[in-house]
Amino acid sequence: MKFVKKTICAVAIIGVLTGCQSTSGSGDKQTMGTVIGAGGGALLGALFGKGKGRILGVLAGAALGGLLGNQIGAKLDEEDQKKLAEESAKALTSVKDGQTVSWNNPDTGTTGTLTPKQTLVSVKETRIVRTRRVQITPNMQMIGAPYMAVKNANVRAAPTKNAEKLDSLKSGDQVQALGRVPNQDWIMVARDQTAIGYVYAPLLSEAQMETTGGGGLRTQEESKAMFGDLSGSTEVVEDTLIVQTQCRTLSFDVKTKDGDTNASEFEACKQSDGAWEIS
Repeated sequence: MKFVKKTICAVAIIGVLTGCQSTSGSGDKQTMGTVIGAGGGALLGALFGKGKGRILGVLAGAALGGLLGNQIGAKLDEEDQKKLAEESAKALTSVKDGQTVSWNNPDTGTTGTLTPKQTLVSVKETRIVRTRRVQITPNMQMIGAPYMAVKNANVRAAPTKNAEKLDSLKSGDQVQALGRVPNQDWIMVARDQTAIGYVYAPLLSEAQMETTGGGGLRTQEESKAMFGDLSGSTEVVEDTLIVQTQCRTLSFDVKTKDGDTNASEFEACKQSDGAWEIS
């Protein structure tokens, strides 16, 4: 029973539940459904991998499962939770507003539909890890996509050709484009989730490549934890920046093989590494 209570507390942190609830006695069936549904998602860490920003479902699956749990509860197993999180991330990335896509889990008979409803550009806080010599730029327009150097290019400490040269890219090198400097042709780029400087935008083009951690779905708690403890580092620092980013509202319906159905929706905003963070 201690394990169950700890799981409930962990899920409560991200707002799926409002607090730790006792599982003793018969209890309320709908409340128990939320607990079991969210808890099932919280156990998905081993299925999604480990490391900074690599987890797609430790809490994201719990959050989505919790939204449906008060009706469906334990009928969504781990694979259903995983499928829902993965397909939600895909829909947020590539499906237009008003377009509905379907998914199914043939192993359990669970099916669902996903529909992006609204897309807005919002001003949000985001966390960026950078090497110390890279200057920060507020109000960047988030990109969160892999880019490739189309020519040899210098990586500079600030978005100007006179800034210190920190690194260089050869034609064909790939980096993660974090964001575009407002009203300037400069893009902040990163390697291994760490900003290494700015590259003149005409020297880059979007690359068709999946980067580790990109395009996934995570909660705010995952984002807070993804950078780890930087207190002992002398080379990198973490900043919280105000940026312009894309936020989307996604509605989803789920139906189990027994015919139980439920619907809900959530808002997610794109982060600098390409992942979508549940608001």
